[in-house]
Amino acid sequence: MLIAVISDTHDNIFRLQKAVVEINNRNINIVFHCGDIGLETIKILKKEKFIVYAVCGNSDDYNVLKDIVENSNIKLFEDAGECTIDNINIAITHYPDFARLLASSKKYNIIFYGHTHKRKVEEIYNTQLINPGDIEGRNRYPSFLIYNTANKGFEFINI
Repeated sequence: MLIAVISDTHDNIFRLQKAVVEINNRNINIVFHCGDIGLETIKILKKEKFIVYAVCGNSDDYNVLKDIVENSNIKLFEDAGECTIDNINIAITHYPDFARLLASSKKYNIIFYGHTHKRKVEEIYNTQLINPGDIEGRNRYPSFLIYNTANKGFEFINI
């Protein structure tokens, strides 16, 4: 199964729409959003058929967003979320330090995070930590990630 991982959209709707087109073209049914999502981004993602697991970032207000996503395709978490897909234990958070803390539990196979706006892949405690980069394009290289649960491979997608 393919999973899309996006982060730090900061309501850059133009780039978000490009990512959504790519996600839909690849028939991806699950999307993780690692924070700094924004209200306009939520409105766009709510119209999609895929399921979104999202976590709030430092630019998001959980108490505002939770009511907006209620009864939708978006499952919103305040600090961290987790799920198991194809026997892979996955966590999402916004902050790299919190990702490392989650990894120390040795409970997850992979943790996706954002905040830094920079792509990064590392492994600690036998847990893979991946930052997909950002949709906003703050560092001139906007991107997201596609993760394949079958072979545990991933691909950065430039947008």
